[in-house]
Amino acid sequence: MQIETNIPIPPADSRRKGQPCIVPFDKMEIGNSVFVPASVRSIASCRAMANQAGDRLKRRFTCKKVTHEGQLGLRIWRFA
Repeated sequence: MQIETNIPIPPADSRRKGQPCIVPFDKMEIGNSVFVPASVRSIASCRAMANQAGDRLKRRFTCKKVTHEGQLGLRIWRFA
């Protein structure tokens, strides 16, 4: 491994802050749900996204692991 000098640090806004959110939490009405296949996002990652979105938007979401059309994934409901 080679030590280098004079390499500038990228600005903070250009750093990636995780993957973009694929669930439209801000558009969901009470009673709406979204299915996220496990092949697209891990189930634990989806649960974390729902919790963070709920805190940020002051809304309540719940998640259940389900099989939809033969595909394992997570269904996220908005309930408040």
